[in-house]
Amino acid sequence: MGSGLKSKVPNEAPGSGSGADTLDFRLDPKQLRTSAVPCLMRLKPVSLDPSGCGIAVDKEIESEFVRTLEALRSMGYDVVRSKYDPVSFGNWYVEFRGRGRRFSVSKDRSQYFVQGDVEELKQVDLYRAFNDLSELSAKLLAWAAA
Repeated sequence: MGSGLKSKVPNEAPGSGSGADTLDFRLDPKQLRTSAVPCLMRLKPVSLDPSGCGIAVDKEIESEFVRTLEALRSMGYDVVRSKYDPVSFGNWYVEFRGRGRRFSVSKDRSQYFVQGDVEELKQVDLYRAFNDLSELSAKLLAWAAA
């Protein structure tokens, strides 16, 4: 059969003890075959962000969301998962973890949303659709800094 995965990526920092994190994998089209290769053999890990702060996001998300993304990273929030879908209107989402919170920001048909603790998001007017990314970013960064 194949040679298997050539490297292993740890799913948590040594000694963190959480064990709850999972790795995000994407299909590598070069490795797709019709033979009976185990599914895991056809997957590759998503690249890590060069700054060491979590997972790298797609360049399309980065270009649209760069200021907010950098600000959240500087506050101690790591990207734990992201996805861009060019076929579905350029929809995307980015999931963050840090400072005792876990939340995600998504774009769906040119509207922006924050998902997380519903009651907390309602209190700061983040539990709704935003048509303007700058409005969402201002509210999100104020909440994330608190």
